[in-house]
Formats: sequence, structure tokens, C-alpha cells
Amino acid sequence: GLFVLDHAGVPGVTHELTHLIFGRATNSPTAKRPAWLNEGLAVYFETGTRRATASDLASAIRNDRLLPLRAMNSIPGRPEQISVFYPEAGNFVGFLIERHGEDRMRALVAGMRRGALPAEAVPAAYGMTMEELENRLKDIFQARSDKTIFVRASGKVLYGKVIEAMDAARGAGVERIGIISEKMVEEAGGAPAGGQQ
Repeated sequence: GLFVLDHAGVPGVTHELTHLIFGRATNSPTAKRPAWLNEGLAVYFETGTRRATASDLASAIRNDRLLPLRAMNSIPGRPEQISVFYPEAGNFVGFLIERHGEDRMRALVAGMRRGALPAEAVPAAYGMTMEELENRLKDIFQARSDKTIFVRASGKVLYGKVIEAMDAARGAGVERIGIISEKMVEEAGGAPAGGQQ
């Protein structure tokens, strides 16, 4: 068949190609394709990092709006749930890949191809139930109670690099960023950034 993406950027193309690859990897009459895994892989590989969805996920955890993984075998129909579903699926899949390795993800996909239900395939691949993996991910985010950082940049550092670092911090779930200037450090009696006192 012909597959056409018109006016799609690199992230959109990557997202849709991931669906095609996942479909090929699970091309079996008995295959199970839960939406959290199918969409989670696509969302994660758009950027190849969990940082892109960390802020949305942290907000959902803080406001008690997370969806149970067992309820994510299909895409929800309510807009307020959809806005949580995609970042949650992407971050959870990223957590599985980054924390537990690609081999276990391959084992999970292979189990789905053979027709195993998620409740069977996940423990077989990871040695933990879906609920245990979910709770481990929640614990990681909830442990970060203070989501404030302070940036101290040298005057020798390019402004763009500072902005990049701040964007990466926000992507990782940091909510407040404080700027410490060289003047503030000097007035406090500290050494200038990158220098000796």
C-alpha cells in the first residue's frame, strides 16, 4: 500500500514511521497492540528522550490526573484524558527503554506478537507487573518535591547555551528557574563563575 505524509515535519514523520515499524513487528493474527505501547513508542521516538513529556507527566501526577495503565489499551475519547494519555504513554515507554534497556522492550514486543496480553507480557519481559512499574515511575517524579533550580552562568557563556540549558531543565520537570548573576555572587563574597577567589 501507499503511505503519504503531506507537509509533515521530522517529528511527525518519525511518529508515523514508528507506528509502521511497530505494526510490522507485531504482524500476527494473534498480536495484541495496546494503545499505550503503540502510541507510547511513537511519542517517545519523536524526540528519543523522556524529557519532552516529563513536564506534562509531572503536572498530571501533581493534579492526580494520571490514567491507570490498564485503562490505556485504547485511546480515550475525552479531550481532558487525551491530553494526559499521549505524554503519559510516551514517558512510560521511555522509562521502560531508558531504565530497563532495549532488550526487554524487544522481549515485550515479541510477547505481544505471540498474542500475550499486556498483563502477561509485561511481567514476562520486566519481572514486574504493570502496576509495579507504574508505581516506580510515579515514585521517581514524586521524589522530586522541589522542582526549582538556580542557573549561574559565566559572562563567557553564549546566551543561547544558557537558554538551551533552561529549556532542557523545564523539559525535565523543573517548574522554577532562578538566575544568579556574577554581580550577586561577588556581592555575596563568592568567586566569579569559572574563576578563583
